[in-house]
Amino acid sequence: MFTKKFWIESTERALKTFAQFILVLGTAGSFNIFNVDWATNLGLALGGALLSYATSIVSAGVGTKGTPSLVE
Repeated sequence: MFTKKFWIESTERALKTFAQFILVLGTAGSFNIFNVDWATNLGLALGGALLSYATSIVSAGVGTKGTPSLVE
């Protein structure tokens, strides 16, 4: 958990989660770029990214040492 590799991999996962939240929230219902509640959607996406980091930290040491993965 205290390596550069761990944080690079964790950040990659968090960014993927962030993008997934934006895509899901932005395309729910009828999508109109002018009617999107960007503050709420970005807040939810950042919350998802934070949860992704938390999951990576909790997963440290379970799978391959020095990575946020649960599997070898």
